[in-house]
Amino acid sequence: MTLRWVVRRGDAGKGTFIFINNYQRLVTLPPKEKVRLELHINGTTEPLAIPSQNSVPLTIPSGVWCVWPVDFRLLGETVLVYATAQLVARVRVSSTSEVLFLVASRDVAVEFAFKGGSALVAGPGKATLAHEGASTIFRNVSLGTAAFTVVKNGMETLSVVVLPSWMGDSAYIQMLGGVDRLLISGESGSANILISQHSTLYMRTDYDSSIRKTSTTTLWMCPAPAGGLEAADGEIVPSEEDGVFTKFSPFITKTTKLTNPIISKVKDAAPPRLVPKASSGKAQEPTIAEWLGAAVYHLTLPDATPAQGGDYRLSIDYVGDSARVYFGGRLLTDNWYSGYSGDGAMEVGLNYLAGENPGLLAAGASLELWILPLKKSDLLRDIYLQERLWPAFGEDDAVLVLNNVTVKGLVYTELAARAELTLTI
Repeated sequence: MTLRWVVRRGDAGKGTFIFINNYQRLVTLPPKEKVRLELHINGTTEPLAIPSQNSVPLTIPSGVWCVWPVDFRLLGETVLVYATAQLVARVRVSSTSEVLFLVASRDVAVEFAFKGGSALVAGPGKATLAHEGASTIFRNVSLGTAAFTVVKNGMETLSVVVLPSWMGDSAYIQMLGGVDRLLISGESGSANILISQHSTLYMRTDYDSSIRKTSTTTLWMCPAPAGGLEAADGEIVPSEEDGVFTKFSPFITKTTKLTNPIISKVKDAAPPRLVPKASSGKAQEPTIAEWLGAAVYHLTLPDATPAQGGDYRLSIDYVGDSARVYFGGRLLTDNWYSGYSGDGAMEVGLNYLAGENPGLLAAGASLELWILPLKKSDLLRDIYLQERLWPAFGEDDAVLVLNNVTVKGLVYTELAARAELTLTI
């Protein structure tokens, strides 16, 4: 199987993009080895090779998709001929300096080619440099927060930074204090959600019952407010310089420890329903009478759920045909079994539903969980579910299991810019 790629052509100097896709849902595609792309742009007769003919051909790993830039005028007469990394953002940090951010494609060698009249100087980041024809080629580019090269044109400078792939997954452009800033949150594999409003930044972190005032997270910002960041309680957020970023270590807002619900089974399920066909020929959803045959569990919340400072929910990991949750005799939500657990489990938003359901956040709040059994014969005949997601039936034709119910959610941490950064642009 050959590499799937396509080019979207732009005007000269305005940017062309190479789209590469070695990902396919439910299929593990093999890595594509010895990859060297050739393009004819701007009427040239000699093809542009990516990577250079003097470089080792690329390997595109399984599961990688990316967009690479070609033919971008950056500053003055300097043109980015190509980069085997993806554009993220270009932010201004002063009246005469900007930073161009790219992100590396996972396990793909990073190479840049520049040409033009502006000066290229080495940055604090590392790379090897070679002159090949009219182009300057950078290989072995270090990934991180420091620029590997700086483009100069008179008093203006453009620093070029290549972020590791995990940083690109949690990067945001937000306007804070009237200035567009690049924000990167969380360590590798754990991203926070960042939302800014005027001079205040709201960080949302996954709820963890072990969170205390001493728990910290990490936030990179470029450019940072001149006076740094201040927490809601007035404490200054610790920070240090890290490449072109300022790296902040804010405390996560302390939260009340929430105990997982107490589960008690009050009724066994009746025999599984016979799934009828609707007029469309598809499987018909359960009727009210069929729901009365569900297994019923009481879920009691021992602790009061905070009304402020977070967004909390119940995560219900079950195996069955479908499930419903009631509070005070009122249906809150229902769910069709998908085979996914963890982040794919059924969820009930407590804060979200509390406004229409008084008492839902109170200590001792009691909910009812109804679950209908799932039959293997229905999966074979009437209900489509990828076979890899089927539960273990063993010798039985039907299964109904409640694995656990846990408290999950997001904790809000409020940070404020201590001083506005005024730019003259």
